[in-house]
Amino acid sequence: MHRADPPPQPPGQGAAAADRPLVDVALIIGTIAAYQLGTGILSALVPFRLGGTDAAAALTGFVSSAYSVGFLGGCLVGPWLVATLGPRRLMAASAVAAALVALALWATPAGPSWAGLRAIAGFASGAYLTLAEAWLADRAPARHRGAAFSAYLTMSRIVFAIGQISLAFAESTALVLFALAAMGYCAGPLVASRVSRPPPPMGQRHFGSLAEVPLRAPVAALAAALHGSTTVSSVSLLPLWGLDQGLTVPAIAAMLMAIQLSGIAFQIPLGILSDRVGRTAIMAFVCAAVAALSIIAPAASGWPTAPAVAVVGAWGGIAFVLYSLSAALMNDIARPDQRVAWSGSLLVVWGAGASIGPFATSLAMDAWGTGALFTVLGLTNAALLPVLAFGRRPARP
Repeated sequence: MHRADPPPQPPGQGAAAADRPLVDVALIIGTIAAYQLGTGILSALVPFRLGGTDAAAALTGFVSSAYSVGFLGGCLVGPWLVATLGPRRLMAASAVAAALVALALWATPAGPSWAGLRAIAGFASGAYLTLAEAWLADRAPARHRGAAFSAYLTMSRIVFAIGQISLAFAESTALVLFALAAMGYCAGPLVASRVSRPPPPMGQRHFGSLAEVPLRAPVAALAAALHGSTTVSSVSLLPLWGLDQGLTVPAIAAMLMAIQLSGIAFQIPLGILSDRVGRTAIMAFVCAAVAALSIIAPAASGWPTAPAVAVVGAWGGIAFVLYSLSAALMNDIARPDQRVAWSGSLLVVWGAGASIGPFATSLAMDAWGTGALFTVLGLTNAALLPVLAFGRRPARP
């Protein structure tokens, strides 16, 4: 009997594709990094453009929280959008939406109306990253997952830093910066097109699944929420503290870049160490370091530039490690068919922290002075230490 020839395989979908998980990991990291270039540029542009308005701290915190609320919405519906549009179409749609928002911000006067635009950008980012992080977790070998997530956040921090330091070379009103942000957003799906394997299966998804990570891995959930609150607050509100202290724009831009570079320096060493000594032990070290540096950093405004930049950079940068550790801790126990839903759940928790934290911190800054930025972040990080010491660890299946 004649045997039919097997159907042709799409490029990268044959048997050889099973041998290239690390290539796919690198491509997915590049996919996220390109997108984060646009996010880095806008995260620096927004507070500087809003800095000249009335009640600058509260307005900046409100606009930052609007982005996080939109991000939360994108995380909530991201898995359904993947099922409806397909992964590659969702990535393309999210990138185009974020790019259009970047150009709209340039064309719109700075003010409360920016909250709506940033909420749209946040929604696009939430959907995009829910898919991308689940994809990364699925393609990363289990024994190297902590290192893979650390490498992902390291690369994201590099391009984020490049985006923020761009303020030192162009005015915050320049079209070129907004256009560069739009180009970064659009480059991400082009890199994703070369990944050989599709994202993991969706599995059953319902509203109850949003609580799976807080219930199954509460330590990971709390660390992710704290990461959202700490990192978004530090990056978005630090320029207001710097301007209030009389620092120059290049000095503030250097501090913002130092935060990103410090995060890069800590990511991979602490991620690899967490593979060996445990995730929660490294989380405790990070929280203790942020709390201690929050006592020292406010005095840096009166120091010479180099030590001031170094201390503020370490204060803000080490906190970036928390998310990669919480994601690795979560994926230590997640099944492949749970990873999209669980990644969405973790990002929802992150978004909750990023939504509440900046606005609450900005209100404290308006009430008690811009130095309250360090007080609030130091206390919230110190509050997690007892949970890390005595909280329930996720049980492996």
